[in-house]
Amino acid sequence: MMLQEFFFSWGPMLLLIGVWAFFMRRWRGTQQKQSDYMDEVRSYLTDHIAETKRLNLNLERIASALEVKAK
Repeated sequence: MMLQEFFFSWGPMLLLIGVWAFFMRRWRGTQQKQSDYMDEVRSYLTDHIAETKRLNLNLERIASALEVKAK
């Protein structure tokens, strides 16, 4: 009788705590995946910006050479 009363009174609270812990662990794993993804995106964008700057320098050099040739 005593054990049954314990489970009826504390069971829902323990179930809520268990569900909360489950979702917190899942959320932490998802957060880590998002962090890894953002690191990949940041790396890609950094490389892309460097490549764009390099291309712009080459285009400026070509444009200045064409201007000199046109004069």
